[in-house]
Amino acid sequence: MAAEISSIRDEVEQILKERKRGKLDAQKEIQKLKTIEEENEEIDNKLNTLMFEAGLKTTFR
Repeated sequence: MAAEISSIRDEVEQILKERKRGKLDAQKEIQKLKTIEEENEEIDNKLNTLMFEAGLKTTFR
């Protein structure tokens, strides 16, 4: 009986480790997406500035 309990405990611990690892992976991916979003915003702002300076846009955003 003790061996079964130990085996189940090991399985549960393994599942918890995998879930934790999955959450960490998801957090890394979210951070990557946030970084990409920030970079895209910078590029968009630069593009808007250039278009405004070139007279292609009448309002500066």
